[in-house]
Amino acid sequence: MSRVTFIIPAYNVEKYLPEALDAVIAQSETDWKLIIADDCSSDATAAIAKEYARRDNRIRVIRMKTQSGGAYLPREYAIREADTEFVAPLDADDSIGPDYLRNLLSAQTRNDADIVYPVMYRWDGTNSHLIESINPELIGMTLQGKDCVKFTLDGWQIHCNGGLIRRGLYLTAFDEIDIDGFYGIRSYIDEYMTRVLLYNAGKVSICNEPYYYRDNQDSVTYQFNFKAFGRLTNNLRLLSFIGEHYPKDSDTYTAEQIHNFHTIFDAMRLLRVTRLSKEEYEAVRECIIKCEKGADLRLLRGKVSRKYLLLSYLPYGLRRRVLNLIDRMLGIKRI
Repeated sequence: MSRVTFIIPAYNVEKYLPEALDAVIAQSETDWKLIIADDCSSDATAAIAKEYARRDNRIRVIRMKTQSGGAYLPREYAIREADTEFVAPLDADDSIGPDYLRNLLSAQTRNDADIVYPVMYRWDGTNSHLIESINPELIGMTLQGKDCVKFTLDGWQIHCNGGLIRRGLYLTAFDEIDIDGFYGIRSYIDEYMTRVLLYNAGKVSICNEPYYYRDNQDSVTYQFNFKAFGRLTNNLRLLSFIGEHYPKDSDTYTAEQIHNFHTIFDAMRLLRVTRLSKEEYEAVRECIIKCEKGADLRLLRGKVSRKYLLLSYLPYGLRRRVLNLIDRMLGIKRI
């Protein structure tokens, strides 16, 4: 019986989906299943997925009843539909090598891991390079999941795209997470999900196996609209989660405080290049102020820029004006 189901959320990815599906079919470990969750695509995505499923009975296509506008809900739907011990998430515009699954399964068995993460490479469809923020000292290590969370804060020292994840961890996390909280902005909720998965995991292994992440200019990372401020609502969730589960003298709590500090200033800069309605602007402003209330400024002394730390003591409106002035003087045009 198969131990692993690949999970691919898909929306209008006719350009990339065949490459991702061919990469799964080419796996040297052949005992797998694959569920493609179509998010009501308007292009040929669904037709491509169905044709692959017709040719290979390991592949199944499901379709969302209504378009969700993100990968989170299609991924949840597919994972709940899966019936294997592990799932292997794969974005429809990314890719993997032929020994990917074999090597991840080997690492899982060897280390009795609940999660195995690969090493992420930035990829343009032909060439690739290791993403700069990765901490090479962590590659090949097996750690307690709770200890891994700090490596995802204020820069991703481990990368959590793809991987091999015990399905039960996902099911628990889905039931714990309120996706409609914080103005219903879901654009970064997958990043929050990652921290919940890690916290609930026993052992987490970092396998020296590439995951090829396509730097897609159409992704939310490059959007300058209300969805881009999902990083704020995601951070509010993190402030609450870290504060509840980690002591204030822990490295993880400190890392989240630094993460929160930088998120606030990044969001204020993002406001300069983003058109928002009055209601959207007020929602963003409220999020920023809530993040500020969660900041432990005494803890941050000596850990962040003194200049920006001093700005944090100013009222919101004055701080925005001073930040804009400083950025103009330093030639900082955007985040």
